[in-house]
Amino acid sequence: MKKNIPFHPWLLALIPILSLFEHNQDVADIHYLYSPIITALVCTTFFFFILNLFIKNKFKTAIISSALIVSFFFFDYLSSMFLGINYIIPYKIMPNDALAFVVYLITFLGFSFLIVNSKKKLNKLNKLLNFFAFTIIILQLFNILNYQYKQILHDSEEVISNAKIIKNANITTKNTLPDVYYIILDGYGRQDVLQNIYNYDNSSFIEFLKNKGFYVAAKSNSNYNQTFLSLSSSLNINYLDDIANKVGYNSNDRSILKKILKDNFVYKLLKEKGYTFVSLPSTWSGTYKNIKSDIHLMNDLKQNNFDIMLIKKTPISLFVPRLQTKILATNTNGVLDKIIEIADIKEPTFSYTHILSPHPPFIFDSNGNVIDETMNCIGAKDGSHYFKTCPGVKKYKKKYIDQLSYINTRIKSIIDELLENYETPPIIILQADHGPGSMLDWDSLENSNIHERAGILNAYYVPEETKKMLYQNISPVNSFRVIFNSLFNNEFKILEDKTYFTLWDKPYKFIDINNQLQ
Repeated sequence: MKKNIPFHPWLLALIPILSLFEHNQDVADIHYLYSPIITALVCTTFFFFILNLFIKNKFKTAIISSALIVSFFFFDYLSSMFLGINYIIPYKIMPNDALAFVVYLITFLGFSFLIVNSKKKLNKLNKLLNFFAFTIIILQLFNILNYQYKQILHDSEEVISNAKIIKNANITTKNTLPDVYYIILDGYGRQDVLQNIYNYDNSSFIEFLKNKGFYVAAKSNSNYNQTFLSLSSSLNINYLDDIANKVGYNSNDRSILKKILKDNFVYKLLKEKGYTFVSLPSTWSGTYKNIKSDIHLMNDLKQNNFDIMLIKKTPISLFVPRLQTKILATNTNGVLDKIIEIADIKEPTFSYTHILSPHPPFIFDSNGNVIDETMNCIGAKDGSHYFKTCPGVKKYKKKYIDQLSYINTRIKSIIDELLENYETPPIIILQADHGPGSMLDWDSLENSNIHERAGILNAYYVPEETKKMLYQNISPVNSFRVIFNSLFNNEFKILEDKTYFTLWDKPYKFIDINNQLQ
């Protein structure tokens, strides 16, 4: 700083990346930072030295570089200011983000012109920017490291009461160990929900499942209305009251859910039983690569939701929506393709696969063609969060059904192929974590359609003796309790099937809605 070296452009390039991670580290892994940080530093260096060749003043070059970087990462805020125009003029005629880009470009060029033609040396401004950027970085790193340190301290803690059951679980095998597939179709609604709310008859898919030997729980509801809560509960075969008591009902920190998803009870029991744990490529939305996984099937693409969220903050989103949609489609198809490969593994396997469909973003038509979608609509948001940037309940319902139709086609093919590849029939749980969200208000239970959000697809391919233990309104919390009791002679108590609604900002404040669902 004494030499007044203008290093603030490089620090300012890191601040938005660290900020996004800092506010999402309860669901994001730290390795997501590596690629965007390296990219940001390289691009900043390249831009700085190219620009300085023309300006020939490192202070002015640094200020213009910093202005570009800051405005670059805050482009989504400018774009959202113009979002209202598309309520008056259709997006195809005057896109709000294109209008924002014109304003952004004129403003930046005007600012750069003023700096280049300024008679001042601007060295004091550079010192101030250095100090400002350095201070922000230090605060961000402190918050991130402090948070990560606390997570390390908590790693050895039991966070759900029934985790101790594993020590005394009876793991006697009745038959040859079957492969276990736990396939989550995010937001897949129950048949009557699709008929009543979406005017869609899904009976042909349900009949396909039944004809293949699946038991379909026609009255099943999710236990929770959020993915992290739902999967944390089903994979730990218990409700999450202990966690709510631990973190507090007003907390919105989902890191503890991330922890028990990575090291869940079902995994522990099956691992003790001799199963090989297979993890599949995934986003950060509900499914993670377990650090103890034996086999991780990789996609060719390494991009994740963190990269997409970062790109959405910048003008790059204007030029790559089609590319982003293709990447998301490739990731989804890649996961579906990899499921079949598990059958080739000789050891008994347990795998759970989270497919972010038919949940938004809507990237497939009914035939599986990748559809054009604006950047406003690309992301894992649903309900009222989705409609803030991508309005239209009628469009939501149509696109949802189109995507569901394609997913049905893929799942049919996967089931046909899986059942042909096994001498010992596998166990397949085909289940949604919650229902659709066309009438979901994340800030209000009263404004939400709880029947739509709660009613889920829940189907089981299991031995006949296990089918006898299943029932029409079984919920995910009891799925593995029934299976373990039947196949492995366990004696897990079947819990009362309950459904809770939670607001997005208060995920641990559980609202019992069972009476309203009846």
